[in-house]
Amino acid sequence: MKRLALALLLSAQIGTALAGAETATVRVQVADAPGLTFNHVARNTLTLTTPWGTQTAVFGGTPYSPDPQHYWNHLFPLTLNVRVPGGVGSGSYPLKASAQLFLCDQRAHLCTVKTAEASGDLNLSGSSARLELLLSVPTFKLSP
Repeated sequence: MKRLALALLLSAQIGTALAGAETATVRVQVADAPGLTFNHVARNTLTLTTPWGTQTAVFGGTPYSPDPQHYWNHLFPLTLNVRVPGGVGSGSYPLKASAQLFLCDQRAHLCTVKTAEASGDLNLSGSSARLELLLSVPTFKLSP
């Protein structure tokens, strides 16, 4: 069995630079998973849902040296700018993160698609907010 943990580090900084609207910067990082790679011919995506909308982004990564045209060894962190409408007050606002990952076990020559999800609250107060989430991709059995 393999287990992949996704560390979602959601750090948000609120600013008022965009004509009265505020933005929160959300950084998402996928933890390394020994023995697993990510198929980059397929699109490994992140969907972030907030009360103000949904954003989707595609992960990039570092090449897996034995087959760099098809696999990534590690995914680069993603940074999303979330627009918070003007007039939104201080408080906790729900976030939902969902990552669709195309995982491959190079030793077993087996690939699968897994979805990892997590939710939490983005706390807006004053000029900054920080939230950390941990996502775990469900385990999968390798066929003998």
